[in-house]
Formats: sequence, structure tokens, C-alpha cells
Amino acid sequence: MMKKIIISALAGLILLAVFFILRMSNFLSIDHEDELEKTRKALNQQSFSNLIFEYAPQFEEFTGFWMRNGDKVMFYNRHSDGREIRLTKHGFFGNYTNDRPCFGLFSFHSSFLESYIPPDLRDSLLFYYSKFSEGLIESIKFCPPNADPNNSLKNKGTVQYKLNSEMLNVDIPSTCYSAHAVVFNARTSKSEFDESYIISKDSLLTPEHRYVISFWPYLGI
Repeated sequence: MMKKIIISALAGLILLAVFFILRMSNFLSIDHEDELEKTRKALNQQSFSNLIFEYAPQFEEFTGFWMRNGDKVMFYNRHSDGREIRLTKHGFFGNYTNDRPCFGLFSFHSSFLESYIPPDLRDSLLFYYSKFSEGLIESIKFCPPNADPNNSLKNKGTVQYKLNSEMLNVDIPSTCYSAHAVVFNARTSKSEFDESYIISKDSLLTPEHRYVISFWPYLGI
């Protein structure tokens, strides 16, 4: 008799657990779709900054620098061990190992440039960087030909400039994450969310550069 009672109780608990899981799954699904819809709405309302269009010639010149010298920068950083650099004041901290197929420039602070940019290129890099408002470009990613699966022309490298949204005189959304960037030779248009839950829109800046706005929802991912 006691055995039947225990089995009955366990069955009841299992059914209750299944019911709870289904209810939570439904709730999370509704909440998930709500966040996606908020993100779609925010992207539609976001404007492109006129400031970036004013800098179109400067982006062309800076990209020219990377097309001429990107391979040399990458060769300079071919090392098997990480080189530690701590720049907490400038938004970078940790161990930077550049044995990957692309190069990321995360700071224009002198300590960073001395570690990762060849000596004969530092002045030229800062010359092109100085043509923009200080702090407008937060970071740069360079990929040589065939290294970036998203590049439009395989025989050309790609350059991505991450911009400081706070300097663009645009509303920064409170309902989702956002980023503004300028890209060279990369496919960018995504009218619907991809596997990373990123959605974007872009505008032609020069014949080979696009100004991209990307949003992604608060989903805890």
C-alpha cells in the first residue's frame, strides 16, 4: 500500500514538474519574442549620423593605409606566446595573442601601439587616425584576403572600424545593445536576426565602404 502511495506521489511530482517546465518555456518564448520586437523597432528608429558621412574621404585614406600595410602589421605580430598589456584606463585589459587570421587594434594608446605596430608605421597610423575626432574610432579589425568569410571580394582584405556611439549625436537605445561601424569589403545587410541575434542596416558611405548600425536584444546570451 505504502509503495503505491509513494509511486503515486512521485508521478504527481513528475507531472507537476513537466507542467512547470512547459509554462516557463512558454513564458520565456513570449519574453524572447518581445525582446526581438523591441530590437526591431529600435533599429528602425535609429538614424545614421551625418558626422560619419562627412568623414568619408578620411575613411578611404585610412583603409588605404591598411591595404598597403596590414600584412606587415600581422607579420609583426606572429608570435606563439601572448604579450601582456594592461590599459584599464583606455578600455583594454588582459593578454593579447595575435596568432589568429585577423588583427585587432583595440587602443590607440602609445603603449599599445609600441607593442603591436611596427616602429616605421606608427607615425603614419597616427597621422591617419588624427584626421578624425579623437575617440571617434574605438577599434579596428583588419583581415587579409580570404581570411574573413564575410568579405565581398575574396582577393581583397577587409577593414572594420568600430565607432564611439556617444560621439555620433544619435539616440542610444535603452531596450537593446547597439553598435555603429564602418566596414570595407564586407557583406553587412541583415534585415532579420542571424544566429547571434544581431540585426543590422547599412548605408553606402563610399563605393567600397558601408556605414553599418547593428542592434541585438537583451537575451542573456
